Amino acid sequence: MDLSKIPAADPPPGVTPNFDNPEGSKFAIYSVSIALCSSATLVLLLRLYTRLFILRISGLDDWCCVMGQICAWIFAILSLINIRNGYGYHVWDLTLDKITPFKQYDLAEEGIYALGVWFVKTSILLFYLRLSPEKRFRQMTFVIMGFVAIYSLLSIFIFTMGCIPVQAMWDVTRMDGAKCADAFDFVYANASFNVLSDILTLVLPIKLCWSLQTTVRQRILLMIVFGTGSFACVVAVLRIVTMMPYIHSNDFTHFKVTLANWCMIEINVGIICASLPTMRPLLMRLFPRVFSTAGRSDNSPKGSGGSYSLKPKKKIRNWDHLTTVEGTQATTHEPEPEQDNPSDSQHIVKTEYEQTEESEDSQGISKSTHYSVTYNPDRDHV
Repeated sequence: MDLSKIPAADPPPGVTPNFDNPEGSKFAIYSVSIALCSSATLVLLLRLYTRLFILRISGLDDWCCVMGQICAWIFAILSLINIRNGYGYHVWDLTLDKITPFKQYDLAEEGIYALGVWFVKTSILLFYLRLSPEKRFRQMTFVIMGFVAIYSLLSIFIFTMGCIPVQAMWDVTRMDGAKCADAFDFVYANASFNVLSDILTLVLPIKLCWSLQTTVRQRILLMIVFGTGSFACVVAVLRIVTMMPYIHSNDFTHFKVTLANWCMIEINVGIICASLPTMRPLLMRLFPRVFSTAGRSDNSPKGSGGSYSLKPKKKIRNWDHLTTVEGTQATTHEPEPEQDNPSDSQHIVKTEYEQTEESEDSQGISKSTHYSVTYNPDRDHV
């Protein structure tokens, strides 16, 4: 049987198949893929420059982001290659010999997409682990990380091996008698899991960022940076909405372009959102008035006349420690207890204030100043 002579599907009423010069979406595929991957790659390179050349450090989150970008480029390249197999064309303008290679490339794209999203989300969550040593915060981060890993692995498995026999996933001649998972149902489930994980990831650092001891302007800027991740939530929701008109459509070679474009947006926007919080040292060099935390914060304790009052110290955080791997290794000191020795008739009162000073050149290094005041009433009578 010569599959190159058999139409892949019947056209809708009133539509004439065009096998010689069909209308496709080649321009949209090229423009969206190249523009999004190039923009995200540029931001990623700025991130790596900040980490490797300004801070001279790197973390696992940086390399997860790199892997996510590699997956985005592989996704784009597979899309461009698949144009020759009918990607972007109406299915009734194709012959059956195009469907098998089309599906093979499409399945590879779906697996790469799930893997890329997994890398990007893991990169963001690994960065969160450097924000705070608080046990509950880290536990929640690990829980979300595990949730993302489980549904990502499940997605890759279903996307690539969702039929029995597996060959029926791409070979139309094996479809008779094959048992396959409902593709749309699982795509909806995957998109819903993405939305849920995006929301949890977005909400998790809000309280932590607001607790930083810095100016209100700096807090708002930092929350805006983290808030850019909300766009990833919007993209995931739009991908769900976009799929709805195609539930009962058999024109999969054409509408797959729209779904793939949203997938490209989701991966690359995620990479940009994951990179922005780590680029603060670079932004501080370019825009020092906006991004620098030098100077007194709104919560710095001051006495009358601008002098520092002596108060029991607190653990002080500011934005600088968010950009270093060692940022969470902050050392905290408990105030020394008041000493009272009745036999010596001495009353010793100790008060302590710790001021953290971090400059652009000393990332995450703190300087502590301790004041000790001792009063001995017996000495007044000597």
